[in-house]
Amino acid sequence: MSKKKIFAGLLTTTMAAAILVTAAVPASAALPPQGMRVEGAGSVRVGRTIELDTDIYPDDDLVSSWNIVWKSKKPSVVKVLNKRGEDTRVKGLKAGKAKIVVKIKGTNIKATKTITVKKNVSASSESASDKKKLNKYKKKIKKIRKQIAKTAVPATAAERRAVYLKFESKLNKLDRKIDVINDRWDDRWGSTARSMERAVDVAENYLESVEDYLEHRFDWNDDRYDDDRYDDDRYDWDD
Repeated sequence: MSKKKIFAGLLTTTMAAAILVTAAVPASAALPPQGMRVEGAGSVRVGRTIELDTDIYPDDDLVSSWNIVWKSKKPSVVKVLNKRGEDTRVKGLKAGKAKIVVKIKGTNIKATKTITVKKNVSASSESASDKKKLNKYKKKIKKIRKQIAKTAVPATAAERRAVYLKFESKLNKLDRKIDVINDRWDDRWGSTARSMERAVDVAENYLESVEDYLEHRFDWNDDRYDDDRYDDDRYDWDD
């Protein structure tokens, strides 16, 4: 056999082995947690409950929900209803303040959030205040919608991604604020609560329509500007 054929055979074998090794390595391996935040409202009325969620970064795939433990520093003021899990509900028992601590068991990672328990007010008064906030949020969403419309669409996927993420971050902040109001009325009944539910739905639907518009306008992974660097599952915004 000639040296050329032997070399060609070795090269083919080496390339095949390299392809197998590459295929065995996942495109984006889960990263261990580095930190954690608590998301949710910072206040609750006496006798009411609110939801608190964990935001573990850069990745929560390696964290079992059973290893996420919640605790109230003043259980006589704020009671933790679910001791373990990615989210919990807390109940205001009396006026005052209490720190809520959440830890990832087996690590030094923890986060705290101070919850203020306020005295009860009439449902109509609280509803009026929350509807005023929703109207303010809708105006901000409308402003962002106009900014999106006025922003030129970049030619490359990387540039479109940067613009997309900038606006997405702004919308996500407003989404969390709307969620706080929604959560405040989630366990309540009556005509006032139903009215608030409709008001929240209107705000959420408007926000979703602007999110859809953003995705349509700055679809940085579409066919018009093919860029293989951003053509894998790590950038799949449908998750």
